Amino acid sequence: MNYSCIGTDAELADLIESQSGCDTVVVDTEFMRRDTFFPQAGLVQLCFSSAPDRAWLVDPLSISEFAPLRKLFRDTAVTKVVHSASEDLEVFQRLLDCQPEPLFDTPRAAAFAGLGFGMGYHALIEAVAGIQVEKDETRSDWLLRPLSDAQLQYAAADVVPLLPVYNELVEKLTVLQRLAWVLEDGATAVAAAVQVDSAPWLRVKTACKLKPRARASLQRLCVWREQEARRSDKPRNWILQ
Repeated sequence: MNYSCIGTDAELADLIESQSGCDTVVVDTEFMRRDTFFPQAGLVQLCFSSAPDRAWLVDPLSISEFAPLRKLFRDTAVTKVVHSASEDLEVFQRLLDCQPEPLFDTPRAAAFAGLGFGMGYHALIEAVAGIQVEKDETRSDWLLRPLSDAQLQYAAADVVPLLPVYNELVEKLTVLQRLAWVLEDGATAVAAAVQVDSAPWLRVKTACKLKPRARASLQRLCVWREQEARRSDKPRNWILQ
């Protein structure tokens, strides 16, 4: 898998400038969330339609100026393709304070195209593009430096194979007249990603079984836990199980 590493502000600015006029970019992230409330970005991967065989691996630990990446994300002439975007959107909000728009979420698109709901990455790229990818760095620590070639290959494989999948899905959705549905769905996901969770008690699956007074206590407790977890940047269960 071909990749290039982007580790300075100048390299990031040059990359985004060189890809101006490109209409599609595949985006992914590698992050850690073992002992924090907010996800810690370890890598941002990009694959542009103008260079479909190469991944660009942006190191957020060595870059201080993310304005070029924000500009790309806010450019509505460039479709951002993401696989199962929900967690990535959290990373983008924390790292960039903005979201990729318009958003094309590939498993959602596959569902709209009639290929099945909730397809995993491996199954999707094999079913749509006939591509098989080895994935053996799932448990990597993405905050350690330097990253190994195996890690970088793994990260590149998260974006390069997704571009032909996107192209195939667009063709299917255009025939079905459902492409707009996918983009509307992406806009809804983006809007939700910028909202602070206003009902954290809904995460407690057994809440519905409680009596009204106990449920009210649970709601107040969950709001306090959410605020404390955000304030201290610690996992919710570290504050209170």
